[in-house]
Amino acid sequence: MSTAAQYALTSRKTRPASALEVGDVRVDLARREVSVAGRPVALRPKEFDLLAAFAAEPGVVLTRDRILNRVWGYKYLGESRTIDVHVAWLREKLRGSSVRIQTVWSIGYKLVAAEVAEAAEVKA
Repeated sequence: MSTAAQYALTSRKTRPASALEVGDVRVDLARREVSVAGRPVALRPKEFDLLAAFAAEPGVVLTRDRILNRVWGYKYLGESRTIDVHVAWLREKLRGSSVRIQTVWSIGYKLVAAEVAEAAEVKA
């Protein structure tokens, strides 16, 4: 099990969640399955781990370092641009859902409900 999935399973103060739901997106950690509005969505392993990390803390900005540590592990020596590529792939696969992965410039990313993302864009 990935670091992100382990974190999501153990980060709840009450009983551990086996599934996370944000808007119409459901992330089943035990089965490693994702659905949008009840439709299954096929994700690559790192895409799943990245979405699990975001869904564990919706609305919270995850820095690039935090994402690298949680999803790729402390020993990851690759280029941090891999995060941008994986986020782009996730955005494409979540298109039409009620959530968005929002860029927080110079910091990282966060998973937000579509109406929150749209309100932020109007203010900008």
